[in-house]
Parts: sequence; structure tokens; C-alpha cells
Amino acid sequence: MLRTVVACAVLSLAESAWVAPWFCHGLDCPEYVMEKNMTFGNQTIEMRQYTAQQKWTSTTVMSTSLSQADSTGFQRLFDYISGDNQGSVSVPMTCPVREYIQPGAGPNCNSTFTVAFYVPYKYQSALNASATAPPKPAKSDVSTTVDVKPLRVAVLGFSGMAPQDVVIQHAAELYTYLSTTNLKYDEENWFFSAYDPPFRIVNRHQEIWVELFD
Repeated sequence: MLRTVVACAVLSLAESAWVAPWFCHGLDCPEYVMEKNMTFGNQTIEMRQYTAQQKWTSTTVMSTSLSQADSTGFQRLFDYISGDNQGSVSVPMTCPVREYIQPGAGPNCNSTFTVAFYVPYKYQSALNASATAPPKPAKSDVSTTVDVKPLRVAVLGFSGMAPQDVVIQHAAELYTYLSTTNLKYDEENWFFSAYDPPFRIVNRHQEIWVELFD
């Protein structure tokens, strides 16, 4: 009887264990639960809930250009994981590169872009009981941030390259789909998440996220 209970417990843990999606390509990426899918014609929108207390290494860039903000923010964060931190520790690359976009007040006003690298699992205390603290950034414009609450998002995924006009087009597409539902969502701010290095040609994957509210 005891063996049966233990076997059932092990099976339950195995069934509930996090399995990263294919587009993480073997890199550490944030854990989430799939709530449901919604279909609009040929397009599927995923509803996800990301586990609370997951850490990111983040930097904020003020700009009128998504491409410029991405380049500036990425370089700051890449310097950090390459050893520009207290202890000069090399931190493994993860995915996605997540950008939180808070649009400016007008067409010629700067928008606020928070560019973030996911912190590797070995530093994620919410997921790993033996986690240690991530290295502290050496520069004041880089910090470790935490998604304090579970993050519920509607997700539109797409393939191919992602220049600024394509990203904005897909963001507008997701907002159009959400406007036809009864869901409560952030009507101003949104996320762009990219999972691939610039020179990957096939099997590319990017996502637009819009936060959902209860």
C-alpha cells in the first residue's frame, strides 16, 4: 500500500512538472500555466498565467523607437550577464528578451521601454529551493526586478523577423481580437517578447503579451 501511495505521488509530481515550450530552445525561460486558448479565424490567442515572484534583470530606456530601445537595453543587459556585475560573474543567457512598452503621451513623445532578461533558474528562489541570489549589477541603470503577483496575459505568437513595424502590427492585431471579448485588459501598455538570436533564420518565435485583469 505504501509503495502504491509513493508511486502515485511521484506520478503526480511528474505530471505537474514544468516542461518548457519548444521555442525556449533549451534555455531557461519563465514558468507559466496555460489557462485556455481562444480562436479568431485562423489565429489562436493563448491565455497564460505566469508564476509569481519570478525574477528578471531589467533596464529602462526612454525613446521614440522600439528598435533603438531594444538595442540600447539589450547591450546593457548583455554587458551585465557577460560579467559587468559585482563578482564579475558570467550569467547564462535565457529567453525571452521581454520589453514592456508604456506609450508616450503623443507622437513625438518618448515612450518608456523596460527591457528585461529572465534570471536563470539557479537564481529563481520562487522555483528552486536551493537558489542563490543573482549577482548584483555593477551599473545603476540595471537592476533585478520581481513580478510580485502572478502575471495573466493574452498572448499572440508569430514567426519570422520582427522589425518595429511588424511588432506594432501584431500588437494592434491582438488588441483588435481582445476588443471583441468580455475580457478586462490593459488598454495602454503591452509586452513584446523575443526568443531568438538575430541570426536564427528558421523556427523563429516572437510574442505580444497584453495583461489581463480579473
